[in-house]
Amino acid sequence: MNSFHFGLLTVLLLGSAACSRRTVSSPAPAANVLAQIGDDVITTEQFQAAMARRRVANQPEAKHALLNEMIRFRTLVQEARRRGLDRDPEVIEAYESMLAGKVREMNTEAQKGRLIVSAQEVEDYYQAHPQEFSIPSRIRVAMIFVEAAVNFTKTSRDDRRAVIQAAREKALSLDNHKSGFGSLAAEYSYDQATKFRGGDIGYLVEGTPETTLGSEVLTAAFALKSPGDLSEIISTERGFFLLRLMEHQPGATRPLSQVERPIRQRLAQQKQQQIEPEATSSVVIHEDRLTSLLPISKPAIAKNGSTMPPPMPAN
Repeated sequence: MNSFHFGLLTVLLLGSAACSRRTVSSPAPAANVLAQIGDDVITTEQFQAAMARRRVANQPEAKHALLNEMIRFRTLVQEARRRGLDRDPEVIEAYESMLAGKVREMNTEAQKGRLIVSAQEVEDYYQAHPQEFSIPSRIRVAMIFVEAAVNFTKTSRDDRRAVIQAAREKALSLDNHKSGFGSLAAEYSYDQATKFRGGDIGYLVEGTPETTLGSEVLTAAFALKSPGDLSEIISTERGFFLLRLMEHQPGATRPLSQVERPIRQRLAQQKQQQIEPEATSSVVIHEDRLTSLLPISKPAIAKNGSTMPPPMPAN
């Protein structure tokens, strides 16, 4: 809903609350009418209530300013109704949303004691859902990849295997404190994305499917235990892989102190839903109609601001 409709809705609602509607044929008692705007009136009781809400001082200038503002407000309400904006679907939808929000607010106020989440409830939830707060282990791995697809001849694959074997023999002499394969990746690897950064492929998270490397490579990667560990040559349909562990971060569980707030918010939302009123009328859902409905697409807007016709259907 745009800002105009929201402002209009506020005018219509507050206007109805600020001033009761009267007709000329049935005027309010003269002592009770402070101002009349067409068929609408502002009563002394309404004005005094507005003074209390706005904390208006008991001074002529301040009271005149408030009354003029209320008159302008009523004029806007009358103009909105004259234009039929009180029947605008967006205004009605927002009005109904405000009504539902008011009921929810009243329910919350009436049963606010039931919405309190205790420390014990938070603790119980934390203990009952450990998987939600676990941090899986992850590793950082470098690789050397030598292409040798299954459609290569046996001789070609043997030649490529000899290449990665030579790379592995050199990698055995690398300093364990050095990350990745260094210049060996640039010398031997066929993977253009990683060969010039020491073969670093970044972090792999345990339990997360990774389709690029393949299951054989992932299994071998997570079998490495300490930084600097070197894998055996891994043969796949794409070719040969050699892995080196750069970093290992073991899994952990977030402490309760870090997740207490989101747990409390979740439990409060659950309690809020429990006090929502049930439907007082029978509810019938026409599933066949629901299934057949499609979203309504808005017409495209041309650069000059005009509405463009929808595109022609494809043949």
